[in-house]
Amino acid sequence: MKKKLVIVLFVLGFMSISAGLGLQFIYDLKEDRDATLLRMEEIKIEYKNFSNSIDIFNDMRNSLYVEVFEDVYYDTMAFNDPAVKTTFSYYETSVNNVETAVTSLSKLCGKIQFPDNNINNKCSGYSSVYEQIVNAFVTDVSLYNNNISQYNNFQKENGSTNVLENYNTDKKYIDYNKDKKFEGKDE
Repeated sequence: MKKKLVIVLFVLGFMSISAGLGLQFIYDLKEDRDATLLRMEEIKIEYKNFSNSIDIFNDMRNSLYVEVFEDVYYDTMAFNDPAVKTTFSYYETSVNNVETAVTSLSKLCGKIQFPDNNINNKCSGYSSVYEQIVNAFVTDVSLYNNNISQYNNFQKENGSTNVLENYNTDKKYIDYNKDKKFEGKDE
């Protein structure tokens, strides 16, 4: 009788422990699923911020080309230079806003595969777009600074001391997605 009681208690104990472990596994699985869904929602929100900052960047770049680069003349360059540098400052701020959104996306995406392909596409695609934006900005600054260099050389050749300063930025060409190509850099 004692032996039967020990076996019954052992079986009941084993079943209780198994049920407890099974319930804990199901609870952990649900908790992980909920955390993944929450993270995917956060990625959607951050990607919308990223997308909006890209739109602002593109608007700034388009207006820069229309208002500045299409009408660069030596006789108006000195007069327009302060306004152009202010425009470049706003333009650089738009790049910084994209960078902030990229930092958030980078933290959220990591090297994780999500059950939603749309989220996976957003996580895999933002780095290339960011690289293009930074490299386009650096190219535009370089283009304007080349115009300033040509203007300054022209002024020196004509005996004038009226020279302009380059627009300075700490941004450099980047290979953010590490594919050994500088997307957005004009070669």
